[in-house]
Amino acid sequence: MKQRRARRILAVLALLSLGGGAWLMLGIDRSPASSRGTDTSGLPAQSPVPPARSTADAHEARSNPLPPMPSAATKFVTALPALHARADAGDRRAACRLGYQLLRCQHARFLNIAAILGEDGKDAEEEYEAKGNLAAANQMAEMKLWHLELERDCRLVPEALRERGAHYLRAAARAGDADAMLLYGQGQHLNPTGRGMAAGPDFDVWVREAPDMLHRALRAGNPAAAFSLYMAFADNFGLPNALVADDPYQTAVYHLLSTRLFGMREMPLWLGKLDPQAQEQARAQARQLHAELFDGKRFDSMRAMAVPPYFHARDGQVEPCGDQE
Repeated sequence: MKQRRARRILAVLALLSLGGGAWLMLGIDRSPASSRGTDTSGLPAQSPVPPARSTADAHEARSNPLPPMPSAATKFVTALPALHARADAGDRRAACRLGYQLLRCQHARFLNIAAILGEDGKDAEEEYEAKGNLAAANQMAEMKLWHLELERDCRLVPEALRERGAHYLRAAARAGDADAMLLYGQGQHLNPTGRGMAAGPDFDVWVREAPDMLHRALRAGNPAAAFSLYMAFADNFGLPNALVADDPYQTAVYHLLSTRLFGMREMPLWLGKLDPQAQEQARAQARQLHAELFDGKRFDSMRAMAVPPYFHARDGQVEPCGDQE
């Protein structure tokens, strides 16, 4: 039983490494790589501006006005027609939400976390209830209900859109949506089981674009990008971390920035890899980034991680691509 449980836990860890579960790796130490002192200040602060529409396009837009942007609280199947129309017209926020929700439908076919957490094929909810852990049992019941409702709603998505989640998420990222840049940079569009994810040219394109997207998300003011960059420079476990060379100096910078953004405690593990002068430089750079990109604001620690499409957002978590960009 323990071996089966261990295999399930390892499966969950592998899945979460694709979906932004890097917080699980915080305690892992790695032999230090040579410090390159990479300077990211030269990255573009803003994404390219989309090309202006022609006069004919503008006339068509006036004669065929777009539907209003649905509230994030609107059920996806209800919001779908408006999101689709706005996304195809170049609305990056609509494209972000459409891509995220379509990926949620795609990934739901492959993954049910509640089922994975059970032992010996047993129902996880019943298992927790039998052990007297009613809080965990209720959480599993809520997750199962969410998954069933999701599957029901996703069956109503038109066939032509069902595999287009990655397309719209990438379009929103390229247009400069802060949430989309983070999600795409993290590889949230990839199959969470890992099956076939490297097949085709789209994966190679993502490999080239992902690291820069994480930096762009940070420059756009997405606080979770700081934590994602921290883990990317710290370790090579999972994606996109494996695309970024380990760098103890950059690890320290983004770790210190994360402590400022989310109130996390400092970990001597990362600062100890630098000499005292480099430590002070890292602290100064983290202070500068915090002031320039976030106006010195502090965020709830639940904001450190983007919610993967296949997860149900819990209390305190903010689902990506919501009403506020």
